[in-house]
Amino acid sequence: MKFITENKTTVIAISIILLGIVAYFIFFSGGSTQQDNGLVTFGNPTTSAANREFVSLFTTLRQINFDTSIFDNPNFKNLKDFSREVTELPTGRDNPFAPL
Repeated sequence: MKFITENKTTVIAISIILLGIVAYFIFFSGGSTQQDNGLVTFGNPTTSAANREFVSLFTTLRQINFDTSIFDNPNFKNLKDFSREVTELPTGRDNPFAPL
């Protein structure tokens, strides 16, 4: 007991450091798990409603298929490109903030 009363600051500092290490391992550790839909999550993925919503939206978007037959349509193939070529303009200094 005499040691603790003489070195209160040291004991408090060591206690805070140990609590910090324990808190780190509790909150930031957790194994990596791979779900069947290809997502890799760390820790427990069911703890957050946002995570569950993201996974459900991801699986919904994954099922979307686009009909690409429009590219075979003759009307699409007859479209003309009216774009203009972009002319290259002269560039400025390498470092515009450098002194003159």
